[in-house]
Amino acid sequence: MHYRSYSVTKEKGRFVAFDPNEPEAFKILSRDLRRLKAGIDALWLPCVVGRSHGLADESGAPRWRREWENDPVGEVDLDVQYSRGAC
Repeated sequence: MHYRSYSVTKEKGRFVAFDPNEPEAFKILSRDLRRLKAGIDALWLPCVVGRSHGLADESGAPRWRREWENDPVGEVDLDVQYSRGAC
């Protein structure tokens, strides 16, 4: 399955989304498909707002997304982020 430009697979009971052009560069994971899609939407926020010729308001992004922007890591586990209240 695909959502936005990400490929989404299910591995060991968890959904995993990744860029098919660079599958090892970044992954986003969750047991909940809706949470995974919301996470992908959060990554797209600056692109969507930017295309409408406005400024991306990062304050509306989830805390994990703002933290990731400052320190990009190769994998984001949304279930862990949700449990610490960062979604």
